[in-house]
Amino acid sequence: MFRILVFFDGRQLDRQFLLGDGREHTLGREADNSLGTEWDERISRHHAVLTADAVGIHLRRLDSAANPVFVDGEQVDEVTLSSGQSFVIGASRFELQQVTQSDSPRNNAVQQLPIDRKQLQQLRYEDADKRIEVLASLPAVIRESGIERDLHIRLANLLLAGIQHADGVAMVRVDQETERVSILHQERRYQTDGSLLPSTRLVQSAAREGRTILHLWDESTETDTAYTQDAGFNWAFCSPFSGPRSDESSVNAFYVAGRSPAEGAKANQKRIHADVKFTEFIGEIVSSLQRQRDLEQQQTGLRQFFSPPVLEALGQDLDTSLLEPRECEVTVLFCDLRGFSQQAEEQADNLTGLLERVSLALEVMTSQILRFGGVTGDFQGDAALGFWGWPIDSDEAALNACRAALAIREQFAKAQVDPDSPLANFET
Repeated sequence: MFRILVFFDGRQLDRQFLLGDGREHTLGREADNSLGTEWDERISRHHAVLTADAVGIHLRRLDSAANPVFVDGEQVDEVTLSSGQSFVIGASRFELQQVTQSDSPRNNAVQQLPIDRKQLQQLRYEDADKRIEVLASLPAVIRESGIERDLHIRLANLLLAGIQHADGVAMVRVDQETERVSILHQERRYQTDGSLLPSTRLVQSAAREGRTILHLWDESTETDTAYTQDAGFNWAFCSPFSGPRSDESSVNAFYVAGRSPAEGAKANQKRIHADVKFTEFIGEIVSSLQRQRDLEQQQTGLRQFFSPPVLEALGQDLDTSLLEPRECEVTVLFCDLRGFSQQAEEQADNLTGLLERVSLALEVMTSQILRFGGVTGDFQGDAALGFWGWPIDSDEAALNACRAALAIREQFAKAQVDPDSPLANFET
């Protein structure tokens, strides 16, 4: 198999062709060519025929070609090219590279089309009302998904609902170090269609480049369901998106494959680009909502230990550099319940109730520590530890510790007046 890289006016384009062995592939500007070259007006509508075998690519210039084909500066009408060689038509240069391993079928020519971000932004949906209806359910899908696998199932079905001509969707993950591809979940529109097997090469390319990559390929007369291209599809794209903050070593991506109706190449490409835009938009929303959920969970945990001024200093993005260990002067407050061991012995038959009361007592201690700008350092049974002076320096550290201690004693003193208070009989 050979890969053809494309250069136009000296600049490499975001387009590649993959040629398998044995088939003829026409090259030209017309939409019915398997190797479309619409970017260069000096290439004829049907300019050349290319055939790949195990040794190289045989090129034959068609009689309909207006301009010549050049190889190493020489004009040729027919030539066999090997890996590393190039041929030139007009302002375009085509460079051959042999692919030793691939997960694509041997007889299909694959086009890797560029995804123009500006073009996607200007693209209008033909079925906007249906897509909006699908998008409206996305926040609930994420909010109501208790575990990751549940989220994957819901997202796959949501994409199938929003992309009319998608027949299969997969959630995949790529390890950034090894490029190993894991299929987290795959879903077919009809259960009788079998499993979806994503193209490893396509997924790895999208993860490596950090953008959506689209593959289109010719119809095949042979069938091999071990490959995405031969499982009833004629296009597939992979769109990476940011995963949870806790999983920065890998890249998550949507893999969508389908079959376009016979409405012409341009109409089909426009529809697929709209599907890419829709999928990327879902990926952006999922990433944002997941980051927001992760941030809320982290902040909820931090609120138990840090006062509002410290949380404000950490910022929305939780700049943990503020929490790095360093030498500093701190004021420490240690507070425990007086006579707790005796009460534990006396209430041995109601330890659950006693632990609930202890929990309320610890809440009183921590709330006052946080109220006066302290940090909850530790819990030891019926005791709480608070300190001031880290992570934020304070000239009133000792004074605030005293204020917190007095406030704690005041709260427990009030509880002694009310015999029905769960904190009655607790002293600090």
